Amino acid sequence: MPQQLRRTLCAIAFAAPMTIGVGAVCAGQSDGVRNGSFSEAVKDGWLHTQYLSNSFQVIAGIESEPETDRGAFIRMEIDRTIGNEDAFPSEPAMLIQHDIVLGDCSDLANVILQFDYRSTGVTGFYGLLVELKARDGFNEAASISHKLLGTSIEEIVKDPDKGWCTAQLSLPLPAGSDPADFLYDIEFTMLPWGADVQQPVCGVAFPVVDLDEISLAAVDMPGDPLPEPVLICGDAWAAMVGVNVTMVPLVTEAVQEPDIEPIFRHRIINPLDPVVCGEASWPETPCLLHLSTTAPFYTPAIEPCQADFNGDGKVNGADLALLLVEWNSTDSFADLNCDSLVDGGDLSLLLSNWGFCNPTAGLIAPPSQ
Repeated sequence: MPQQLRRTLCAIAFAAPMTIGVGAVCAGQSDGVRNGSFSEAVKDGWLHTQYLSNSFQVIAGIESEPETDRGAFIRMEIDRTIGNEDAFPSEPAMLIQHDIVLGDCSDLANVILQFDYRSTGVTGFYGLLVELKARDGFNEAASISHKLLGTSIEEIVKDPDKGWCTAQLSLPLPAGSDPADFLYDIEFTMLPWGADVQQPVCGVAFPVVDLDEISLAAVDMPGDPLPEPVLICGDAWAAMVGVNVTMVPLVTEAVQEPDIEPIFRHRIINPLDPVVCGEASWPETPCLLHLSTTAPFYTPAIEPCQADFNGDGKVNGADLALLLVEWNSTDSFADLNCDSLVDGGDLSLLLSNWGFCNPTAGLIAPPSQ
């Protein structure tokens, strides 16, 4: 029996190209991120920051981009309405979704958050902080966070993928726990930087952050580690302006869009081209003048084609035959819905994914609850 058939696989259950992990993956029919592709007609799921003060304004809305097959994604940016260029708000701009539920798969020890992102600025500074938390009631049981580098406007123009990257953030769960024991919180935070807004004037620059295809799944093996953030100059050195904030729901509309292939790469600082820092209005206060980054590809932790048991790139009669051989098995690769029994539920999932299986597809956001 091929190695792939010796794996115990748990499905992400929806009628779209499916995804498997290096081992097992599990999310139920109504579990996971709500409206992760921002293409559903809903008024809940995501919340974003809104400033009540006059100094700054958060602009959050749904955009489309036909050249990258994105019928809907969220774009967030900060507009400085009054004040000088070397000021930033005391409260960050955020996009959050809390109280996310995952299905019952007791043998899975990690949770992977996968998302497409693009952080654009005048230079490639760290523009996005992502955090994933697991809560047992009000108590935080586990958490992980990571800063991601952005892309300069100049680089985006040259990039065939328009600066989009796919990231996977892996959260190890406490030993002996089950993914269903926790509620999960996802938080994206925009990061302002002291940067070359207009040389020689040095002020605070805000990134434009785009997010899409956000999904969450329990897996048995941890994901590939993201590149370690490097300490560079210019991190929000300027004056802080106090602001009052509230969180408001993100309203989206139903949009038809094709499946989007993930772009597995991460931007890292190029050690051969060091950061150049200068002085701002105060002695020895650094200002980010130049940052060179590279975007190496990496092997994703999650692989495609959940119901393609024989690995031939399509779900067809051969895979159906393998499922029927495993009928009524309680510990089987064909247990697609992760209920410990191969039965009609797994057959329904296989048939709903009949046909070509995209070999480069990533996690697809589970349907809304």
